[in-house]
Amino acid sequence: MILLALGIGMPVNAKQITFTKKGVIHYCMSGQDTLIVQTALKKHYTLSIAPYKGDKACAISYTFDDGLAEQYSLVAPQFEKRGFRGTFAINGSKINSDGGLTTDTTRMSWEQVKDLSDRGHEISNHGWKHKNFARFPLEEIREDIYKNDSAIFANTGVMPRTFCVS
Repeated sequence: MILLALGIGMPVNAKQITFTKKGVIHYCMSGQDTLIVQTALKKHYTLSIAPYKGDKACAISYTFDDGLAEQYSLVAPQFEKRGFRGTFAINGSKINSDGGLTTDTTRMSWEQVKDLSDRGHEISNHGWKHKNFARFPLEEIREDIYKNDSAIFANTGVMPRTFCVS
């Protein structure tokens, strides 16, 4: 997951950083606030790098995908006991509507997602339907991301600052 690889203590002014994901080597060269990623397939991607909170020199991001109920009931309380906060990347279409209409007991409800946000955890966008974006046109990908951003904002009052790709 690129988000994790970029979040682990990477100085913004690094000249070159190499990491692997499923055997693919990525070469990274950064400027002031953008990062150019070149994959082994010679595709280039430009990513923005957010400054670390409190102007820290580095940070570690703990991310949890898909809005699973156990992340709310087990992970978040354990993090809080230790003074940590996590990033919970959710798929809006999989989150349960409240009001006793739980359709999937393995997933969080919007009420739980808001509670995590209110307790200081980051709620990240992981796409509305958890699509494999390599198989869809750019406009459909944009629509999926915007729809999830809108749902997260409508239910938590906080606009997501990150998008998590897996």
